[in-house]
Amino acid sequence: MFSYLADKITNYVSANTIKKDLGISDQTAKFYLQYLQDVYLIIPLYKSGRSHKITKSSIPKYYFNDTGILRLFSQQSRIGHLAKNAVFLELIRHSLLSEKASLYYDIIDSIEVDFKLNKSQLFECKYRKVTWSDLEKYESISDEINFIVSDPSSAQTSILMEISSCSI
Repeated sequence: MFSYLADKITNYVSANTIKKDLGISDQTAKFYLQYLQDVYLIIPLYKSGRSHKITKSSIPKYYFNDTGILRLFSQQSRIGHLAKNAVFLELIRHSLLSEKASLYYDIIDSIEVDFKLNKSQLFECKYRKVTWSDLEKYESISDEINFIVSDPSSAQTSILMEISSCSI
């Protein structure tokens, strides 16, 4: 199941999906998802909702608390997903410094935004060059979206430096 989650990073994953894909019981899927959260190996990211109940009922995306473990267990080497996981961890670290910080993903006007911090700051992570169509698409939902971009030919560490420079 750990390898399964590593390959589903940045995708919606429910206990029901795991049950169907791995052929295990719903109870077993829920148990292991909760166990992996309890030992801080994975962290769920829920969709932003109008209420806490709506938010917690959404299907979460799971991120790994350790990118080394993620890379070790992932069957497919996808540097973009590893980079997005690193961005998530950095945003979590920053949000933990604030008492009332909250981090979600969101879908606004049928456009998915990778991270929504404190109900207002939007972050989109791209491990490729951003095109004009990307800018136009995201500008239609907010003119204050934070792009975290790294050109695959440049150093990976620049991603985290860009986050640190944002006012969180």
